Amino acid sequence: MNKAIARLGAAGAVAALGVAIAAGPAGADTPEVFAASAAGQALKLTAFGQNVTAGISDVKGGSNLNVTAHAIGELTALATTAENTATAKGDNQSQATPENCGTPALNLPLPIKLDLACSSAKASVANGLPSASATGKVAGLSLDATSLNLPDIPVVSQVLNQVPLAQVENQLNNALGINVAQVLNVNAATTTLTQTLQGLGLGNILTANLGNSTSSLTSAADKVVSNATASGGEIDILGLANLNGKPLAQILVGSASATATYDRVSGKATPSFDPSLVTVILNQATGQIKEEVAPGQSVTILAGTPLESTITVADGSTVKNADGSVTATASAVALDLLKGIQGGIGLHLADATASIGGNPAVYTPVAQATPVKALPFTGSTPTLPLAGAGLLGVALVGRRVWRIFR
Repeated sequence: MNKAIARLGAAGAVAALGVAIAAGPAGADTPEVFAASAAGQALKLTAFGQNVTAGISDVKGGSNLNVTAHAIGELTALATTAENTATAKGDNQSQATPENCGTPALNLPLPIKLDLACSSAKASVANGLPSASATGKVAGLSLDATSLNLPDIPVVSQVLNQVPLAQVENQLNNALGINVAQVLNVNAATTTLTQTLQGLGLGNILTANLGNSTSSLTSAADKVVSNATASGGEIDILGLANLNGKPLAQILVGSASATATYDRVSGKATPSFDPSLVTVILNQATGQIKEEVAPGQSVTILAGTPLESTITVADGSTVKNADGSVTATASAVALDLLKGIQGGIGLHLADATASIGGNPAVYTPVAQATPVKALPFTGSTPTLPLAGAGLLGVALVGRRVWRIFR
């Protein structure tokens, strides 16, 4: 092969390789990292210094493919009811726990009954995508006067038995739309509030039909989402026979949710929340009074009596941290009930929190080779004289061979 032609062939190959390098794939110097969590609770009960939390759910997981889902039916300082945990550690792993339930045993000064509490959990990783869900729920709670001798409940009788009807007569008359002393045919100065409530046909002092909390983590090729949703419920205060069995006050609580979303392409995290609305209904002999309580507002009913109760509707909030991670929080409602009885009963319903953050993969392009360019030249093509000389040599050799064999 002519060396000049060989050199040109090599230069062409280098130039072609240079183009291939420039168009080749880039490598990831730093892999993608993300982490997410969500948590919710259906109920937090505080009664005379004792705390009970029910309907708890939480999940967490991320790019390390380690995912956990956890839920509790009821949690106190002394006992835990219906707890479930599911984990997945690695790709194509999964675990699920079926729903199980238990009847909580509360250790409270008041004989408050907390109904069946349940929980379930599930965690999995499929094709590198983590997911998890957890649900904690409680059916409800009640303080039922029909099965109790109200004066025998110490923390109630200590207060109510010392409060004459006259001290709260105007407030009760306004709330009920009736003349209490006249209806009961009693002497307001000597009749206690306990006797008054019993005379009005008191059934349930407090009843709450509650929902559940669900926390979830989902991921796809383009995004990761953490969400917590806590359902609300209905709380009834003072079921009175004189109101046709209806409670004196009804508090209807909607659900609240918090969401945090991570965009895997842009690396941006976005928080959002949806607080619940609350409706308060006062049932009076003359009809209903209904009031909507918007986030950030509060309403007090039965003010000035031991039964005074305040409903506060919380708003939500979002936080963006310096590292780009975000948190969204939504709370439905806080109820401070029966505040005149040793601090009363506190219910905190439908809390939801979601957090997320991450960094996309960092790619640095592979160094590009500079394509080889042919050097410019002047005159005729340099290979042609060499080719001509070669042909001339072949002719001379051929002529000599012809003469020898002639």
